[in-house]
Amino acid sequence: MRLRHIEVFNAIYTVGSVSGAAKILNITQPTVSKILKHAEDQLGFKLFKRIRGRLVPTDEAEVVYRETKTINDQVASLQKIVNNLLKGDSGQLKLAAIAALGLECIPKAVLEFRRRHPNAKFEIQTCHHDHLHATILEQDKDIGIAFNPQKQRGLEEVLLGTGEFVCIYAGDEFDDYPDRIKISDIGNRPCIGIENSGPLGDLLNSLINESNTESVTDIVAQTYFVALNLVAMGGGVAIVDEFTARSSGIAKVKYKALDPPLEFMVKAIYKDSKPLSKLGMHFLDFFKKEILDKREPLY
Repeated sequence: MRLRHIEVFNAIYTVGSVSGAAKILNITQPTVSKILKHAEDQLGFKLFKRIRGRLVPTDEAEVVYRETKTINDQVASLQKIVNNLLKGDSGQLKLAAIAALGLECIPKAVLEFRRRHPNAKFEIQTCHHDHLHATILEQDKDIGIAFNPQKQRGLEEVLLGTGEFVCIYAGDEFDDYPDRIKISDIGNRPCIGIENSGPLGDLLNSLINESNTESVTDIVAQTYFVALNLVAMGGGVAIVDEFTARSSGIAKVKYKALDPPLEFMVKAIYKDSKPLSKLGMHFLDFFKKEILDKREPLY
């Protein structure tokens, strides 16, 4: 029996009439009758007999039904999966993100997305900015999310939003300052430095050099998140991205935006020879609208 034969057979078996099967399958009655006859001709026996105007399964049909029910259920399940894939509601998505986003912001987005789309599955990896491009190019992950990722052959970019640098502190040293502070306001306060922080580090160093400010850096952290925790424990102040500043850490810290603002872009990257799946596009759209666009504005 062909798959179409099984589909028509199960429909007639379920409703007991050609007309009812035609409605379920959204095809004409003559088409149902033709497919049924073709199936019976191939099998060499009748599948139904007409009793008081109703098609009743033969003994052979009962056996066929038991054997084909699993196939029919699998086809229905496959159709449901395909529909979910088309809507971007299911499948698997492998994400890589820099630590500033991958330790809290991305996990929050994934959990919120799965509450709405429980059939979606995720893998999440945090990695250093320098390793992100290789992770995507080697197809270890589907999408990478970072700040100001450098353009590289073989990768496409999607702009998700923007962010700013802020100064984080744990005491009261900037409580009486305006909503935005200048780099020079940091003065000689102990400052947590960030080691090899990629394009954002270059951006920040340029601003510091232009301000002719000399900071006292006795501790250098490898990531913004480590700097956040050092500040929370009283280790000094630090200039980090606003997403790190807003995250939990071991204790809440305070933060002030910079004057003038120092902005950066939040982008997704993916391999140009491997277009984004429906799930990938759906998640990035969700991440932009529900996570990035809805955060509280800086002053």
